[in-house]
Amino acid sequence: MPRYPEFPTALYEYLLHQVPPTALQEFLTMHYADVVPRLPGPAAVAVSQYVFDAVRALQQSGYVDDALFVKFAEWRPRDPYVRTVAVTVLGHDPLLRGGDAPTRGPGDSGDRPRPVLLVLMACPEDQSQLDLAKEVGLITDTLTPVRDHVQVVYGWEVGADDVLDLIADHKPTWIHFGGHGGRDGTLLVVGPAGSTHRLRYDALARFIGVMRSPPKCIVLNNCFSGAATSPLTQYVDAVIGMRKEVTDEAALSFSRGLYRRLADGLDLEEAFLYARARLGSLEPPADELPQLNPRAGADPRELRMAPARPTR
Repeated sequence: MPRYPEFPTALYEYLLHQVPPTALQEFLTMHYADVVPRLPGPAAVAVSQYVFDAVRALQQSGYVDDALFVKFAEWRPRDPYVRTVAVTVLGHDPLLRGGDAPTRGPGDSGDRPRPVLLVLMACPEDQSQLDLAKEVGLITDTLTPVRDHVQVVYGWEVGADDVLDLIADHKPTWIHFGGHGGRDGTLLVVGPAGSTHRLRYDALARFIGVMRSPPKCIVLNNCFSGAATSPLTQYVDAVIGMRKEVTDEAALSFSRGLYRRLADGLDLEEAFLYARARLGSLEPPADELPQLNPRAGADPRELRMAPARPTR
C-alpha cells in the first residue's frame, strides 16, 4: 500500500475488512458526493486499491474528522469497531456524549491538569500482523469512566523518532506499548517504507533519563520485553514486561484486565496481579509471562491512575 504523510491506516484497514466496497460507495454517495467522481467504480480495481483511494480522497478533502466517525456510527450502530478506529485515527473519542472528548495536547484545557497515558502502537509490515486496533479499543473503553483523571494520547504506527518525540512532547506519567519485541532487547517499531526498525531499550532508557519528570510506569505488552527491566528501572518507578513470547489473545486479555482494574482505582501492584491472574484461564495458561519490576526504592502500591473507590 502506498504511504502518505499521516495516512489514516487504521481507517483503511477498518474499511477494507469490515465494509463491502459497494456499501462504502453508497455511504460516500450519500454523505460525500464530491468525493465519488474521483474514485474508480468498485468493480474496476482491486478492493484494496478502491478502499485506499477512498480514504485518501476523504483525507485530501479534510473529511477525516469527528463528523465522519459520527456518520459511521449512525450508519453502522451495532459495529463495535467504529469507536475503536475513531479513537485510533483522531486521538480522542468523538462519540462520547456531552462533548467530553480529550484533547491531543499534553495537558488539560481546564484548571486541573491530568496525567497523560501515552499509548504507542507499532506493527511493521514485515512482521506478523496484530489486532492493535482492538487493543486500543479495550484501553479506551475501560478508561472512559476516569477521563477526568487521565488523558489518553495515541501514537499509531510509530517509528523510533515518533516514540521519542511523543514522550518529549507529552511528558506522560504512563506509557503503554503494543506491538512486537525482539529477543535482542528491542522494540520493533516502524522504519522506512513500513520495514522493521529496532529501538533498543537501553537507548530508550537513556532518553528518558534526561527528562526532569520521567514516566512513573511503562507497560511493554510485547514479546521478550522483560529485557527492558534493567535499563528502564534506573529512571522509571515501575516497568511491566513479558518474559517470553506472548500471543495476541494474551496481550489483549492483559491490557483489558490491567486498565479495567486501574480504572477501578486499584494501585498498580494489585491491578497487575488481577491482570496476570486472568491469563491463567487461557489455553494454554499464560499467567507466568507478565512481570512487574519496580525501581529501587519505589513502591508500585503508591501508583494509581484514578482515585480509589470508597468501600462500605
